[in-house]
Amino acid sequence: MFGQFLVDQKIINQAQLDEALEDQKVSHEKLGRILMAQTVLEKGQLDQTLLTYLKIENAQSLLETYKDSKNLTKVFLGEKVIGFLSNGTKHLYIEVFCDDVLVELEKRHSFKKIELITSDQSKYLSGLFETKDNSQRVEKPKIYGPFDKFLSSVFDEAKKLKASDIHFDVEEHGLSVRLRVHGDLIEFKKVEKSHVQSLMTKVRSEVGLPLSVVGRPASGSRNLEEYGVKVRSEYAPETLGETIVCRIIDNEKIKSAKIENIGADILFTESLIKSLKRKNGLILLCGQTGSGKSLTLFSALMSLDRLRKKIITIEDPVEYEGNGLTQIDVNKHKLTFSEALRSSLRLDPDVIMVGEIRDEETASLAMRASSTGHLVLSTLHTNSAIGAISRLSGMGVKEDVLVENVIQISALTLKKELCQRCKIPITDWKDKDTEAEFLSLQANNTIFYEPNPSGCEFCTQGHIGRKLLTETIDSDVVYSKVFSKNSEGYRTLLDCGKEYASLGIISPYEVVGL
Repeated sequence: MFGQFLVDQKIINQAQLDEALEDQKVSHEKLGRILMAQTVLEKGQLDQTLLTYLKIENAQSLLETYKDSKNLTKVFLGEKVIGFLSNGTKHLYIEVFCDDVLVELEKRHSFKKIELITSDQSKYLSGLFETKDNSQRVEKPKIYGPFDKFLSSVFDEAKKLKASDIHFDVEEHGLSVRLRVHGDLIEFKKVEKSHVQSLMTKVRSEVGLPLSVVGRPASGSRNLEEYGVKVRSEYAPETLGETIVCRIIDNEKIKSAKIENIGADILFTESLIKSLKRKNGLILLCGQTGSGKSLTLFSALMSLDRLRKKIITIEDPVEYEGNGLTQIDVNKHKLTFSEALRSSLRLDPDVIMVGEIRDEETASLAMRASSTGHLVLSTLHTNSAIGAISRLSGMGVKEDVLVENVIQISALTLKKELCQRCKIPITDWKDKDTEAEFLSLQANNTIFYEPNPSGCEFCTQGHIGRKLLTETIDSDVVYSKVFSKNSEGYRTLLDCGKEYASLGIISPYEVVGL
């Protein structure tokens, strides 16, 4: 255990370890990161200690071991090659070791041992790939014209910045292309008005939108294998022309979809795992559009025993495709959610996932399914878990039926996660209301951080992605809310946000409005 190693080496004391382990139960962060946030460990000290703890040594005899690249895989961090992975021994060869690199590599690769290599060794291993790369480079299609080059640059930038959406909006003087990165839209490129119509036709063709539909909304999707993503596209006419939005679904996220990989803390994941063991009942996820509901639901389903369970999903559209799931696209088959749900109940399912409860009939059928031996998962567009109770009551669900069938209701939201490498301590609060909200925690000498707008090589303007914040109520809280109108005894989204801010994972400014 790394924590005990630190104590044994007299780098930290037992009290500091115990405090960090308590924080880890909430944040689910690496122990070293927590100790850095608590200013117990410095960055260089952590890196050096990890080298000793992991017994990382210098690589030997690479020239004799590797004569070609067939047993090696390049390891990337962003666009940069930072090392090589042995396909056989699972040894990872890297030139520079630090905690930030280790955390990112653990997310992407499975390896048994790390070995440090010199710059000359790195050049030798890189050289093994040169012949192969030059003769077999077929990763991307040949680019034929200016519009192909333009779209290629858009998708390259979107993949590089880990954008969740691409917006193509016709404006008075041309076309604006924007990328949604960590929840915010940033402008990428402008296109002259004379090229707009031809370019938008090209975009519709490439992202799977029907060219025959003009003047009314349309949907489409397409796998872009050369970029390792799937795009789900929406088209709509507007006063100046048209607008297209492409949701980017990273294929790597689909492959690694499990509850433990969604980035939530242990309070939420343990609760969800426990609820998924039930044979019947209703699990609801709530939140605004883009709050992580769909990926969390998909990850929950992919964590089930899909070989021994019949799992049916009813979606509009099918966003993530998973092996072992029977997935029904209601739009493609011209069905309503209630029609598809009623039909699914006759297919002997164990688990049913309804993309969204939108009306009284779907709500009634979901409750009926959960009370007749089926585990039902679904979503609602409410801002809080408690708000879902009122929403379901408004759809005609009776209080006793609600209490009997609901297992868990969780509200989700995504907030920008700070880069641990370049985040800046807050010395001068920009917003007095936020400062007042965290006044009691400041009294405990808690250090709060904000993003570095200049960023560093590991982040985008001080952020490395988004963190999932959760609020969960179980059947006991639902019972108390319905019959005694008491809704205490659970962690709210605001409480969760404050915990993450106090641990230096998100900025306090992200908590405003929760």
